[in-house]
Amino acid sequence: MESDHVPYPKPVPQRLVTLCHRRWALPLLAALHARGGARFVELQRGVGVSAQPLRDNLDALIDGGWLARHGGHGHPLRPEYVLTPAGRPMAAAAASLLSVAEPAGQVDVLTRKWTLPLIAALAAGEARFAALAAALGGVNPRALTLALKQLVAAGLISRHVSAGHPPAVSYALARRAEALRPGLRALLRALAR
Repeated sequence: MESDHVPYPKPVPQRLVTLCHRRWALPLLAALHARGGARFVELQRGVGVSAQPLRDNLDALIDGGWLARHGGHGHPLRPEYVLTPAGRPMAAAAASLLSVAEPAGQVDVLTRKWTLPLIAALAAGEARFAALAAALGGVNPRALTLALKQLVAAGLISRHVSAGHPPAVSYALARRAEALRPGLRALLRALAR
């Protein structure tokens, strides 16, 4: 009996999973990268998110150390939120990722919880379901299955079924995802700081 050995991917950094847990984190970072800072209402209108999810996402970015509330008094148009030194490279990476995803109509897919962690796990090569679950840590099987189906449907990953017996399924990055690699590498470097 011959088996195709598929290596386990490296564990995905927990900070990436934490960042991607919030649907609007990447669009907010990209918007702040473009503006240098912004008021709540500007972010709400620019990103197109309602008040409570925006507040939750901003709080998560502040807790992560990537964003700060602008302190002190001053002009009423002074930005309420500014990027921290740690947040600037992340915001540049987020802007890069979204600039690649937008023309392809994939911003919605890219900003889902498990998309970037899955792409990061598959960056080193193909992997099977159990290996991906191990690399992602806290993902439940149903969430992983749904994320894989969405990414296959979006053309970002490909699904391969081996001809052996029993058949084994593995996943790999599709060509369409290659354009995301530089932005993802920059994001991972920024998260490692």
